[in-house]
Amino acid sequence: MGITLESTYGETLSPKQAEPKQLNHKDDDPCKGNRPLNRPQFPLRTTSSVLQEKLRKLEKDFFRTPSPKTCQAELQKLTDAVTETYVNNGYINSFATLDDTVDPPEIKINEGELEKLGADTTIEGLQNVSRDYVLPRIQQYITSPFNASRLEEGLVIMNRDPNFKEFRGTISTSKDSSRKPELVLDVKERNQFQGFVSFDNESPVSVGSERIGAGLSVSNLTNFGDQLAFSYYRSTSNGLNQYDISYSIPVNHQDGRLSFRVAPNNFRITQSDFAALGIRGAGTLYEVNFRQPIARSRVDEFALSLGYAYQTGQTFLFNDLQTPFGIGPESDGSTRTGVIKFGQEYTLREPNNSAWSFRSQFNLGTGLGIFNVSSNKVNNPNAPTSHFLSWSGQIQRLQGLGRNVFLLASLDTQLASDPLLSSQQFAIGGAQSVRGFRQNVRVGDNGFRLSLENRWVLLRDEIDESSKLQFGPFVDLGAIWNHPRNPNQLPQQNFIAGGGLVAILEPLKGLTMRLDYAIPFLRLSDKTNNLQDSSLYFNMKYQF
Repeated sequence: MGITLESTYGETLSPKQAEPKQLNHKDDDPCKGNRPLNRPQFPLRTTSSVLQEKLRKLEKDFFRTPSPKTCQAELQKLTDAVTETYVNNGYINSFATLDDTVDPPEIKINEGELEKLGADTTIEGLQNVSRDYVLPRIQQYITSPFNASRLEEGLVIMNRDPNFKEFRGTISTSKDSSRKPELVLDVKERNQFQGFVSFDNESPVSVGSERIGAGLSVSNLTNFGDQLAFSYYRSTSNGLNQYDISYSIPVNHQDGRLSFRVAPNNFRITQSDFAALGIRGAGTLYEVNFRQPIARSRVDEFALSLGYAYQTGQTFLFNDLQTPFGIGPESDGSTRTGVIKFGQEYTLREPNNSAWSFRSQFNLGTGLGIFNVSSNKVNNPNAPTSHFLSWSGQIQRLQGLGRNVFLLASLDTQLASDPLLSSQQFAIGGAQSVRGFRQNVRVGDNGFRLSLENRWVLLRDEIDESSKLQFGPFVDLGAIWNHPRNPNQLPQQNFIAGGGLVAILEPLKGLTMRLDYAIPFLRLSDKTNNLQDSSLYFNMKYQF
């Protein structure tokens, strides 16, 4: 990512942090030997509220001497100080001039501007993305008077846009002094088609822990930054089939995005101890979500989201007998939940490749009078239903400890004010949770997970300096517990912890191979002989 703000004639246009001139009247009289002049009229005027206070300070310094007279040298010193105030605050083509041919002399402020972006704006490298997508997003960072720091911030943010690999800006000045400088954009788009294939053992053991996956996404179907994505996972035992189809489109220039998602699935218990019972199930998730960044800068972002998710599910015994498992589903084994989701996100980027990430989400289970939802309280008034309130939170920390060493820390938690159906509960155990235990080994209404991981980069690519081999230790721990009114019983061992080593190899561009091995600090009584219960996890993924 490179961002340049420079003239086509070689003049560097960037905020120069020059030392401001001090209007010190204790020095030798600068007017000695100069023709006395009347003082110029004040105050100095600017359209920038940020600069107005700083200009007032210059005026205050200038008026420290009670004399009604001044001279050209002293006025020029004040004029230069005004120019430096503009430049040091990013207004690189704004300046002040002194006209001492009139009485009283005038200090004129020339506030520079850029040409407004439009049909004549040059955007090099643009292919699939519409100009109408790009220009308004940059125009909001072009102020009057023009501030290079503000524009540079906009270019940094555009470099994070998933549609672009690079997004650069250059200011082109003209020899014709009557013309304003123009912004020339140079972009490199990401591939319109992206996909992956994968093989891992991150599926629940009961439906087959090894699985294969594939996905494909298509960007800019409408040329306005929208994306259509599809993914499919299937366990090698044919116990699980997961589909996920999503479509998202930006709806404003501040990257507010509306998303739609449909995720059907079906499963069959293939674990040898239960395969003969013919336990199977199916369900579908429908979701709509709107996410809006509220405040963004080159170092941080705060966003809010609001969504609604409707999820159905049903379980069967002996293949066709509608059967509920646990207390909560309807008598035919079905569950239906409608959940309003309100999320908050904050990301802070720091020097030395460090960052903070905070996520919070409130989940309100309600039917909204639109769909039938589960409310099975006939047999047990405390049975979990689709009416509930829960909160989930996540904190992540990336701490750079040098060029080739960094620390990863994360904390996930969920708290519920009501008993929850299984689809809304918190799960721990597995490669993406507490390593050393099988996938989703414990599930409850409430829970937390803490992970600490240290990584060393042992090998880098000679060309782009990307990581080729990483290695390091980790420690994971977590616990779950149910709401006091939940009639479903949990196993006695609900706290788990483990530690081990992780190795990540990228032998080819796009190919990632990961291996995690953990030693459980606690032994569970329901441990199996699966590779996950042997604390070994693998993940091979090729992205194109």
